[in-house]
Parts: sequence; C-alpha cells; structure tokens
Amino acid sequence: MSIVRIFSISDLHTDYKRNLDWVKNLSRTYFLNDFLILPGDITHKTDGFKLALELLSEKFSGLFFVPGNHDLWVGNDNPSDSLQKYSQIEDICKEYGVFTTGRKVGNEENSVFVQPIHSWYEKPEESADSLYYAKRGDDPSLWMWTDNRYINWPETAEKAVKTIFKKNDITLAINSGLPVISFSHFLPVQKIILPKGFELSMLDTFIDPFPEFNFSRVAGSLKIERIIRKLNSKLHISGHQHRFRYKIIDGISYLSHGLYNPREREELNVADETFLPKLIWTSKKTFIHHEEQ
Repeated sequence: MSIVRIFSISDLHTDYKRNLDWVKNLSRTYFLNDFLILPGDITHKTDGFKLALELLSEKFSGLFFVPGNHDLWVGNDNPSDSLQKYSQIEDICKEYGVFTTGRKVGNEENSVFVQPIHSWYEKPEESADSLYYAKRGDDPSLWMWTDNRYINWPETAEKAVKTIFKKNDITLAINSGLPVISFSHFLPVQKIILPKGFELSMLDTFIDPFPEFNFSRVAGSLKIERIIRKLNSKLHISGHQHRFRYKIIDGISYLSHGLYNPREREELNVADETFLPKLIWTSKKTFIHHEEQ
C-alpha cells in the first residue's frame, strides 16, 4: 500500500521572480504521490496564476486552493471587480484540476478529509467577528494597506464577505466520519497572530517599529472559527500574516507556513534551496506535530 502525504505552503507570491524560480525548482519526482494545500496568495496576475498551477500540478498528485486577498486584486488584465475575479480563479482551478471544495485523501487503510474554507477578513467597523485588538499608534485609515487600492467589490464589503462565506458547503466533510484538515487564507482566531509567549497585555510595553499598521484590523474573521468547530477539525491551516505559527488551542492545531517574500526569508536566514512545503499528514503516521511558534 503506497503512503500518501499531504504538504502545505501559503503565500507563494510568484510575482517575485525568486519565488517563481522556487516553484520551478521544486523536485519533479519527490512529491508525485502527494497532495499540496495552498492557502491563498499565489499572485494577482492571471497568467502567473495559471503558470504556478501548471508547474505545481506536474509535481504533485493533487492541489487544494482557496483565494487570498492578493489573488483578488483587480486592474490591467483582470476583471473589473474582485467577485468576478473570484469566479475567474475558480474557473481556472477547474481547468487545472485544482480542488476548491472538500474531498477525501489517503488510502484504504488511513484517510483524512481536506476541507477548504472560503473566507475574507472583517474590519472592526464592519463586523463583531473581526479579530481586531487595540494597539497604540494604530491608524484606522489603513492608508498603507494595498487592498484599499486593488480590491474592488461590486457592492458593500459586508455583502461581499457574505457572498464569499456562502461558498462553503461542509456537509460532505461532516458526514464523512473522517478526521478533518481545514484551511483558509485568513485567520480564524486572534491567538495565532501572536508569537509564542506573547500576550495581548504585552502590547502596552512592546516597542513596535510600525505602530501605525495594525494587522488585526485585516487579519481574518471569527466566522472561520465557527466553521472549524462545526467541522471538528483536527488541524487548521492559514496564511496571510507572513509569520510562521504552530499553536494548539482548545484541542485544535493551527498552522501557518508560507513562502512569503525573499526579504523575509533572508531575515530568517532561510536558503531558498532548502525551504520546502510543510509535511502535515501521512497515511502511515497520521498528523505531524510541530513545535509551537
């Protein structure tokens, strides 16, 4: 019986040449029996998005994907609004055989159900489900947040968020009787924003190099967490924050592991050629646990 493995990596950002080269240089043989979870932010460029899926489809047995905010940027060769872009991305995924809905993965002896969660972040002025926390120096205008210029909803943000969340049908996952791995681009809980050992109470004394930017305003939504609880997920994977995280909260493991941008890898002294997608599950050993970050 062949061993099936599931890997994950978010935020490929292949509009950086080094990141696209990283995708091209992934082994063409090592992952051929494996699945890859991609929790959003491949690229805002349509041709680049297709190229990344084409390259990864040649290297993995199957791909799972949900869009992130960068994927929904519009302008130039893109549709006029971000919901149209969402539909375009889903059509491209179908064309390349990429899964945007849930399904069973594994072999006859051991299987798991992988469930994508389509989502968006909610700002504190928009919803009580925002992951917002107050921070000194915080600029509520978020003038530096690029989504303000490249995300274009055809209606209010609140209605667009509802439209995206309505894409989630979790019936098959719940009825499968299998352990569930869920994933979203955006974050489901505040606690995974913070690094190991850091509490919100420490913000009063923390010296913040970018006090005006409060990521929690655009981090995610508690709606994601409610879906995770309905699924009874064993592991939830997210992207978006460009930080490595692994935490166990109320019995659920939460993981963030992305390629991010070349400068961030350099700051961590991570060589491109040694950096790999994170192994999270095998049909032989089940879930892979990691050190808290």
